[in-house]
Amino acid sequence: FVDPIVRAAVSQAREDAEERGETVGEKGANVHDVHEGETMLAHMVRSTQDPKLLRDETLNILIAGRDTTASLLTSTIYELARHPEVFNKLREEVIDTVGTDARGTLDPADLRGMRYLRAVLNEVLRLWPPVPFNGRSSREDVLWPAREPGGKPIFVPAGTLCAYSVFVMHRRKDLW
Repeated sequence: FVDPIVRAAVSQAREDAEERGETVGEKGANVHDVHEGETMLAHMVRSTQDPKLLRDETLNILIAGRDTTASLLTSTIYELARHPEVFNKLREEVIDTVGTDARGTLDPADLRGMRYLRAVLNEVLRLWPPVPFNGRSSREDVLWPAREPGGKPIFVPAGTLCAYSVFVMHRRKDLW
């Protein structure tokens, strides 16, 4: 599914570069500049024409978008089922904004105006983050400050995996 899209993007980038008298990925060209109206794939093609890398990166974005959206929708339905008063207030806002008849596509301005919908989604994301646990590795030795004033700092050697839970952090009363 993605391979023909990648091939077309590489081909288009080469044609565009030829028209400008350049070579795709030419030295000196700033591949980090983002051009108005440029797609993610068109931007990536300016850095590499490796079809495997382009396919893998494109799929990664598509899959990540699907999974996080599915997670948010599932969690939202769960919370609305648990809180009918929130469901009723949200339903009222949606009906007041877009009505009850199907009119095709939803206008982005309508979405921006639905403040309660945004609050509901933000709260669901706080309670049920799509990536509840994560980790990072330290690139270099570092000293973390002491947890209490006057306490001993924590030494973290380079390459140490530091795991954390967004799920737990979002439920800490001292942070929220």
